Amino acid sequence: METELTLEQPKPVAVSSMRLLDGASFRVECGDSLELMAAMKSGSVDAVVTDPPYMIGAISAADAKSKAGSWVDLMNASFWYRAWMAESWRVLKDGGYLVIFLNWRTLPMLMKACADAKIETSSLAVWDKEWIGPAGPAQLRPTYEMMLFCGKGDATIPNRSQADIFRHKWMARLGGSGHPAQKPVPLLKQIIELVTKPGETVM
Repeated sequence: METELTLEQPKPVAVSSMRLLDGASFRVECGDSLELMAAMKSGSVDAVVTDPPYMIGAISAADAKSKAGSWVDLMNASFWYRAWMAESWRVLKDGGYLVIFLNWRTLPMLMKACADAKIETSSLAVWDKEWIGPAGPAQLRPTYEMMLFCGKGDATIPNRSQADIFRHKWMARLGGSGHPAQKPVPLLKQIIELVTKPGETVM
């Protein structure tokens, strides 16, 4: 399957073109995502698949030794989430999907941001990493992250055999960048093929 990954050019920015995955092409634009999306036409992409920061270490009102801030920090972060999610929702076509990676810490602020931005939530799926990840001495070691699927308007998933658990090996274990949250290309490919048709535009 070949899926065209393109973005409109809103203004002169640093751009590089590359080839990836069986000839599928994409364009990378460097800049502030809110500024770039603000220059895009409404309803101009068929899907948005994104892996935003999990806000680990975003602490202003909690113990600085903790990876997670207080409830106040999480709710403050939801304002930023709402801003870029609202723009993603605007550029998304009716019938398309916004798919957002998250972990258990970011789920509350993500759901608040969806409610504030009036974004419809469809499914919460699990990425089973098939490996045990790092954690602090007081924590269980994680083997999963999650993806929130937000279908716009009359969005449907044609593949009715797809369950809400996606199993792909953790990239750091397979010689990737070493980042504990790096997403495997086969997982991203599965998500894109699930919510788009060949030739559609993914951001």
